[in-house]
Amino acid sequence: MIMDGDEVNSAVISRYMSFNRFVDMCRKGLFVPNANRFSDVWEGLLAIIALIGEIPKEELRKKAGVVKSNFFVSCWHKSEEENMAMWKLYGRERTSICVETTIKSLIDCCSDYAETYQFHNVSLAEVGYVLPHSDDLKGRKPTFIWDYWDSKKMNPTDCQSIPMSIKTLQGLTFKHKAYSYEKEIRVIYDTFMRSKKPLGVNKAKGIRMKLSKNFFHKIILSPDASNATLARVKKVLDKYGYDKPIIKMSDLNLSNASGN
Repeated sequence: MIMDGDEVNSAVISRYMSFNRFVDMCRKGLFVPNANRFSDVWEGLLAIIALIGEIPKEELRKKAGVVKSNFFVSCWHKSEEENMAMWKLYGRERTSICVETTIKSLIDCCSDYAETYQFHNVSLAEVGYVLPHSDDLKGRKPTFIWDYWDSKKMNPTDCQSIPMSIKTLQGLTFKHKAYSYEKEIRVIYDTFMRSKKPLGVNKAKGIRMKLSKNFFHKIILSPDASNATLARVKKVLDKYGYDKPIIKMSDLNLSNASGN
């Protein structure tokens, strides 16, 4: 655990997204994609590399891919300040926005979902950034912020303790150091460890977690946004019944920064 109490309640996390993704989130809930859909070739492998001391051969990578398909991951940026790199990567359109919430609100969302699917588990982890062959990776432990089973004092002894599944879970809490600018907090949803079914490929593209009506704490409009985007954001929040968060123009907008 890296945080507790008030520290968890107040820690700010954000996601940069297109306006259409924002509408989708408000209408359907948080989309948590299958871990196999990520383009990063190191995803889920770093803990396995630490274990065997080398990049896995193709056969082992295929097995790891089967295991990884049973995990679903949602990525959040931990920062109270805007990040231009995140705008450029994930909010390139003029109508893009950044939604802010807290770790506590995200935990509540995950906990409500896990109550319905108690044979699955949900964790929140702070991503560690490492080089694949560095000594820093060896013996490095995942930094979990919260775990549903742990919060409910559920007995994990009946889990399927396949070493590769444990290492894949741990591997999903690490990324290549080249991604350190992301300052990532991850939701990791596991559909396998408590399941009695044989391990196989999970072909689901993702899952949906319902959001509370006060989930959004702040919404920041793109540095290139117009007042029309502000009106559209308010309309979407009204349509789907969300409490009004703080809505503001980006601090990177020259007019806003000058106080005009």
